[in-house]
Amino acid sequence: MAPLTKKTIQHSTHRHPLTEVRANTQFLCDGCQIPGSGTRFRCQPCDFDLHLHCANSPEPKKTIKHFLHYHPLTEYSGNIPAYCDGCRTPCSGTWYRCDACQFDLHQHCANSPVEVSYPLHSHPLKLTPYMPRRGCDLCHQRIQGLFYQCEPCSFDLHLHCYHGCGVSPGSRPSGGGRVQGNDREERDYFDRLGLNLLVTMLGGGPLFGS
Repeated sequence: MAPLTKKTIQHSTHRHPLTEVRANTQFLCDGCQIPGSGTRFRCQPCDFDLHLHCANSPEPKKTIKHFLHYHPLTEYSGNIPAYCDGCRTPCSGTWYRCDACQFDLHQHCANSPVEVSYPLHSHPLKLTPYMPRRGCDLCHQRIQGLFYQCEPCSFDLHLHCYHGCGVSPGSRPSGGGRVQGNDREERDYFDRLGLNLLVTMLGGGPLFGS
Protein backbone atom coordinates (compact mmCIF):
# COMPACT_ATOMS: atom_id res chain seq x y z
CA MET A 1 0.00 0.00 0.00
CA ALA A 2 1.61 3.27 -1.12
CA PRO A 3 0.31 6.72 -0.10
CA LEU A 4 -0.50 9.10 -2.96
CA THR A 5 -1.82 12.07 -0.96
CA LYS A 6 -2.79 12.54 2.67
CA LYS A 7 -6.22 10.93 2.20
CA THR A 8 -5.64 8.85 -0.95
CA ILE A 9 -3.94 5.46 -1.07
CA GLN A 10 -3.08 2.83 -3.65
CA HIS A 11 -4.00 -0.63 -2.34
CA SER A 12 -3.09 -4.01 -3.83
CA THR A 13 -6.73 -5.16 -3.73
CA HIS A 14 -7.85 -2.58 -6.30
CA ARG A 15 -6.43 -1.12 -9.51
CA HIS A 16 -7.55 2.49 -8.83
CA PRO A 17 -6.56 4.88 -6.03
CA LEU A 18 -8.87 4.84 -3.00
CA THR A 19 -9.96 8.09 -1.32
CA GLU A 20 -10.94 8.48 2.32
CA VAL A 21 -14.68 9.23 2.46
CA ARG A 22 -16.54 10.43 5.56
CA ALA A 23 -20.19 9.31 5.47
CA ASN A 24 -22.77 7.94 7.89
CA THR A 25 -24.03 5.36 5.42
CA GLN A 26 -23.44 1.62 5.57
CA PHE A 27 -21.22 -0.28 3.11
CA LEU A 28 -19.87 -3.75 2.47
CA CYS A 29 -16.07 -3.91 2.76
CA ASP A 30 -14.61 -5.41 -0.42
CA GLY A 31 -11.60 -6.60 1.57
CA CYS A 32 -13.00 -8.65 4.46
CA GLN A 33 -16.58 -8.84 3.14
CA ILE A 34 -17.94 -7.56 6.51
CA PRO A 35 -20.46 -4.66 6.59
CA GLY A 36 -19.26 -1.32 7.92
CA SER A 37 -20.45 2.23 8.39
CA GLY A 38 -18.91 5.66 8.64
CA THR A 39 -15.50 6.58 7.22
CA ARG A 40 -14.01 4.25 4.66
CA PHE A 41 -11.61 4.25 1.70
CA ARG A 42 -13.56 4.25 -1.54
CA CYS A 43 -13.27 4.09 -5.31
CA GLN A 44 -16.44 5.90 -6.42
CA PRO A 45 -16.44 4.76 -10.11
CA CYS A 46 -16.15 1.07 -9.09
CA ASP A 47 -18.27 1.23 -5.92
CA PHE A 48 -15.31 -0.35 -4.09
CA ASP A 49 -14.94 0.19 -0.31
CA LEU A 50 -12.45 -0.80 2.38
CA HIS A 51 -12.68 -0.40 6.14
CA LEU A 52 -10.03 1.96 7.49
CA HIS A 53 -8.40 -0.92 9.37
CA CYS A 54 -8.47 -3.17 6.28
CA ALA A 55 -6.87 -0.46 4.16
CA ASN A 56 -4.21 0.30 6.79
CA SER A 57 -3.39 -3.26 7.85
CA PRO A 58 -0.10 -4.71 6.58
CA GLU A 59 -0.78 -6.50 3.32
CA PRO A 60 -0.23 -10.27 3.38
CA LYS A 61 3.17 -11.40 2.16
CA LYS A 62 3.34 -13.62 -0.88
CA THR A 63 4.27 -17.27 -0.25
CA ILE A 64 5.52 -19.64 -2.94
CA LYS A 65 6.68 -23.22 -3.34
CA HIS A 66 9.93 -23.89 -5.19
CA PHE A 67 11.50 -27.17 -6.26
CA LEU A 68 14.80 -26.26 -4.58
CA HIS A 69 13.36 -26.31 -1.07
CA TYR A 70 10.96 -28.46 0.93
CA HIS A 71 9.24 -25.64 2.88
CA PRO A 72 7.19 -22.71 1.52
CA LEU A 73 9.18 -19.51 0.90
CA THR A 74 7.80 -16.16 2.03
CA GLU A 75 8.47 -12.73 0.58
CA TYR A 76 11.04 -11.03 2.80
CA SER A 77 12.83 -7.70 3.02
CA GLY A 78 15.41 -6.79 5.62
CA ASN A 79 18.96 -5.76 6.34
CA ILE A 80 20.26 -9.19 7.31
CA PRO A 81 23.22 -10.56 5.34
CA ALA A 82 21.88 -13.29 3.06
CA TYR A 83 23.03 -15.14 -0.04
CA CYS A 84 20.69 -16.55 -2.65
CA ASP A 85 20.74 -20.35 -2.61
CA GLY A 86 19.89 -20.31 -6.29
CA CYS A 87 22.63 -18.16 -7.83
CA ARG A 88 24.91 -17.80 -4.77
CA THR A 89 25.06 -14.00 -4.89
CA PRO A 90 23.99 -11.53 -2.14
CA CYS A 91 20.30 -10.80 -1.57
CA SER A 92 19.04 -7.24 -1.25
CA GLY A 93 15.69 -5.48 -1.45
CA THR A 94 12.93 -8.10 -1.46
CA TRP A 95 13.51 -11.83 -1.84
CA TYR A 96 11.99 -15.17 -0.78
CA ARG A 97 13.07 -16.82 2.46
CA CYS A 98 12.51 -19.86 4.67
CA ASP A 99 13.31 -18.54 8.15
CA ALA A 100 13.45 -22.01 9.71
CA CYS A 101 16.23 -23.15 7.35
CA GLN A 102 17.73 -19.74 6.50
CA PHE A 103 17.15 -20.60 2.85
CA ASP A 104 17.04 -17.55 0.55
CA LEU A 105 16.09 -17.10 -3.10
CA HIS A 106 16.12 -13.99 -5.27
CA GLN A 107 12.77 -13.14 -6.82
CA HIS A 108 14.21 -13.48 -10.33
CA CYS A 109 15.71 -16.89 -9.45
CA ALA A 110 12.42 -18.05 -7.94
CA ASN A 111 10.47 -16.82 -10.97
CA SER A 112 12.78 -18.24 -13.64
CA PRO A 113 10.86 -20.65 -15.94
CA VAL A 114 11.59 -24.34 -15.42
CA GLU A 115 12.01 -24.88 -19.17
CA VAL A 116 12.98 -22.37 -21.86
CA SER A 117 13.98 -22.21 -25.51
CA TYR A 118 17.19 -20.46 -26.56
CA PRO A 119 17.99 -19.23 -30.09
CA LEU A 120 21.58 -20.54 -30.00
CA HIS A 121 20.51 -24.11 -29.21
CA SER A 122 18.02 -26.40 -30.92
CA HIS A 123 16.69 -28.20 -27.79
CA PRO A 124 14.76 -26.93 -24.77
CA LEU A 125 16.87 -25.98 -21.74
CA LYS A 126 15.83 -27.04 -18.23
CA LEU A 127 16.44 -25.13 -15.00
CA THR A 128 19.00 -27.18 -13.07
CA PRO A 129 20.53 -26.92 -9.56
CA TYR A 130 24.22 -26.19 -9.26
CA MET A 131 26.57 -28.95 -10.45
CA PRO A 132 30.34 -28.94 -9.81
CA ARG A 133 32.73 -27.68 -12.45
CA ARG A 134 30.20 -26.66 -15.06
CA GLY A 135 31.02 -23.83 -17.46
CA CYS A 136 28.66 -21.54 -19.35
CA ASP A 137 28.69 -22.14 -23.11
CA LEU A 138 28.01 -18.47 -23.80
CA CYS A 139 30.50 -16.55 -21.62
CA HIS A 140 32.95 -19.38 -20.75
CA GLN A 141 32.75 -18.53 -17.04
CA ARG A 142 32.21 -20.97 -14.20
CA ILE A 143 28.61 -21.67 -13.16
CA GLN A 144 28.04 -21.28 -9.42
CA GLY A 145 24.30 -21.63 -8.99
CA LEU A 146 21.10 -22.41 -10.88
CA PHE A 147 21.61 -22.71 -14.61
CA TYR A 148 19.84 -23.81 -17.79
CA GLN A 149 20.97 -27.10 -19.29
CA CYS A 150 20.42 -29.36 -22.23
CA GLU A 151 21.61 -32.61 -20.68
CA PRO A 152 21.92 -34.70 -23.89
CA CYS A 153 24.16 -32.04 -25.49
CA SER A 154 25.94 -30.96 -22.31
CA PHE A 155 24.97 -27.38 -23.19
CA ASP A 156 24.95 -25.09 -20.12
CA LEU A 157 23.91 -21.48 -19.67
CA HIS A 158 24.02 -19.01 -16.77
CA LEU A 159 20.65 -17.56 -15.77
CA HIS A 160 21.97 -14.05 -16.38
CA CYS A 161 23.34 -15.05 -19.77
CA TYR A 162 19.95 -16.44 -20.76
CA HIS A 163 18.20 -13.27 -19.60
CA GLY A 164 20.66 -11.24 -21.69
CA CYS A 165 23.44 -9.32 -20.01
CA GLY A 166 25.25 -8.30 -23.17
CA VAL A 167 27.71 -11.23 -23.26
CA SER A 168 28.78 -12.26 -26.74
CA PRO A 169 28.31 -15.91 -27.73
CA GLY A 170 31.43 -18.08 -27.61
CA SER A 171 32.53 -21.66 -28.00
CA ARG A 172 32.18 -24.38 -25.38
CA PRO A 173 34.70 -24.19 -22.51
CA SER A 174 37.52 -26.69 -22.65
CA GLY A 175 36.87 -30.03 -20.98
CA GLY A 176 33.36 -30.60 -22.36
CA GLY A 177 31.73 -27.74 -20.50
CA ARG A 178 33.61 -28.26 -17.22
CA VAL A 179 35.87 -25.73 -15.53
CA GLN A 180 38.17 -25.98 -12.55
CA GLY A 181 36.61 -25.13 -9.19
CA ASN A 182 37.13 -25.14 -5.46
CA ASP A 183 36.33 -28.69 -4.26
CA ARG A 184 35.69 -27.66 -0.65
CA GLU A 185 33.33 -24.87 -1.72
CA GLU A 186 31.46 -27.30 -3.95
CA ARG A 187 31.10 -29.87 -1.16
CA ASP A 188 29.84 -27.21 1.26
CA TYR A 189 27.26 -26.04 -1.24
CA PHE A 190 25.99 -29.57 -1.85
CA ASP A 191 25.69 -30.07 1.90
CA ARG A 192 23.34 -27.09 2.09
CA LEU A 193 21.44 -27.43 -1.18
CA GLY A 194 22.04 -30.70 -2.99
CA LEU A 195 21.08 -33.02 -0.15
CA ASN A 196 18.07 -30.87 0.72
CA LEU A 197 16.93 -31.19 -2.89
CA LEU A 198 17.44 -34.96 -2.86
CA VAL A 199 15.42 -35.39 0.34
CA THR A 200 12.72 -33.08 -1.02
CA MET A 201 12.41 -35.26 -4.13
CA LEU A 202 12.02 -38.30 -1.86
CA GLY A 203 9.27 -36.57 0.12
CA GLY A 204 11.20 -35.86 3.32
CA GLY A 205 12.24 -32.72 5.17
CA PRO A 206 15.45 -30.72 4.71
CA LEU A 207 18.64 -31.98 6.32
CA PHE A 208 20.53 -28.70 6.30
CA GLY A 209 19.84 -24.98 6.51
CA SER A 210 21.83 -22.93 4.04
